[in-house]
Amino acid sequence: MQVAMNTVVTMTYELKNSDGEVLEASTEPVAYLHGGYDNIFPKVEEAMHGKNVGDVVEVGLEPDDAFGEYDEALVQIEPASAFPAKDLKVGMQFEGEDETGDVILYTITEIA
Repeated sequence: MQVAMNTVVTMTYELKNSDGEVLEASTEPVAYLHGGYDNIFPKVEEAMHGKNVGDVVEVGLEPDDAFGEYDEALVQIEPASAFPAKDLKVGMQFEGEDETGDVILYTITEIA
């Protein structure tokens, strides 16, 4: 079956930096509905179009193709007590809310 409009695509991924170092890898398959529904980065969706089960696809993304450039103003320092887990580890993610009630995804990047 080929990836086409309204196809549910399930995949695993590895995210690497420009030096080829693996920064993140899926531990479980992720799924999205193919067809321009903004469920995945457009450049990734474009690369997946027409592919078949078992195909390996490599996509290079620039910051503007994904989340944008690193912005230190978005870094928030929170006490460990603000998180539900007792054994915090770098890479863990938690959902929270901002002052307007919008959901924010927190990622532990450093533990001091």
